[in-house]
Amino acid sequence: MILSDSIEKNLDGIIAEIGFDFGLDKKGQVWMFEANSKPGRSIFSHPKLKDFELLTRKLSLDYAIYLTEQTITKSISVPQ
Repeated sequence: MILSDSIEKNLDGIIAEIGFDFGLDKKGQVWMFEANSKPGRSIFSHPKLKDFELLTRKLSLDYAIYLTEQTITKSISVPQ
């Protein structure tokens, strides 16, 4: 949450979905390699993650609906 909040505060526009690439070093320290505004979805091909694939697709659509409602009701411009 801290990472996504920081990115959101420092970028113009709206990022609807973001994917983070993390790794662990030998000391157990977490490192972020990159953040992607159009993350890959191949991770969800793993059988244990199938339910999460559906959830993430649903949440993306829910957010798109929210942005549309905000644009209509509050005259917020959405960057293109």
